[in-house]
Amino acid sequence: MNERIETQAQFIQIVPPNDIVVSILFEAKVGDLRGAMSLCIPYVVLKPIAQKFSAQRWFSTGSRKAFGQEAVTIARQIETTSVECVCTLGHAQITVGELVQLDVGDTIVLDRKSTDELDLLIGEKPKFKGRPGSSGRKVALHINRVCGEEAAHAA
Repeated sequence: MNERIETQAQFIQIVPPNDIVVSILFEAKVGDLRGAMSLCIPYVVLKPIAQKFSAQRWFSTGSRKAFGQEAVTIARQIETTSVECVCTLGHAQITVGELVQLDVGDTIVLDRKSTDELDLLIGEKPKFKGRPGSSGRKVALHINRVCGEEAAHAA
């Protein structure tokens, strides 16, 4: 028996080309690697449970009180969810030779001034601007404003 695993999506066909499908495209992150992933589900698979996807059914099956309690529970869970925040002091380009020769006490010149405002990224989007500083013995970022405020104040 000759088995083969196909990894090229354009060559995999599980339903005729004119059948209805649900196609979901999302980004997957594993460690530092990111990549696009798509999921294609034929309608014939979903047909037996399709009535459960109705928004009207979702809202008509529970009382308003139960919905309110669920909203409070969801809000509590969201409040305790960790979010990655990244603040980059600057960038520099060095050769591999310079990298190999780096030693304790060496200085790498970055592309920013120490007085420049820095972006605080939430996920991959800049949300706040601030200045680097310290809090006790830790490096810190003092938030000065929300990103986009300058455009709102100028209008």
